[in-house]
Amino acid sequence: MNMRFISCQTLPDIAGARALYELDESVSDKQVAKIIFHHHTQEQGRDASFLAPFQAMLSVVAMFEIRDFETRLVVTHIADRSEMELLAALAPRLDGQLAQCWDDGHQLAALIKTRALVHAESLKDLQLQPIEQLLSLVPGDVGIEQMAGRLGITAHKTVSDESAWDIYRKEGITPLLDRCIDNLLATTLVGLRQMWLADLIDEDACDELSEACRLHANNHTGDTRD
Repeated sequence: MNMRFISCQTLPDIAGARALYELDESVSDKQVAKIIFHHHTQEQGRDASFLAPFQAMLSVVAMFEIRDFETRLVVTHIADRSEMELLAALAPRLDGQLAQCWDDGHQLAALIKTRALVHAESLKDLQLQPIEQLLSLVPGDVGIEQMAGRLGITAHKTVSDESAWDIYRKEGITPLLDRCIDNLLATTLVGLRQMWLADLIDEDACDELSEACRLHANNHTGDTRD
């Protein structure tokens, strides 16, 4: 048994926007973000919650790895490493491996591939499977908090990139990290349930793995890395 579940949080790519729009250091990060969201609204419309992959950056990535019934929670974020370093740590875990996610209209595969291209990180074979598609749902139509809530699982409504930026500026990365881990757990529990009902795992395995993932998420106190 070898499976992965992943959840990501994004923020506006301030450094990228400085290069793209030729903005020097006299323009504050706050002003740069306003420019990013202004262009985003013009190009994507006011209803688009997430920035385009060339405008956004990965700020938190949380992943459960399950191998032979051994579970591992891997979490990395930009509080103490760059996005380039984050991708360098992430790529070997995803290249050639199938990972399930709750996409929520985020287009995670396009995002991760684009960010890998920006930072010249090799990611030859990224395989992300939105759980919504397994349920014949359109990614973005049903939020993880809605599906998880129906099953009695705690999850948070996915925040827009603009709201995430406001949270980050006021409170730092911790609230976004906590939300990402909670939503990873919800995604994993929903994914395991779907696998059980599809006869890919039995009920005992579903219960055992679900409990192990709950313990990892509840006990998380910092980065888990190689």
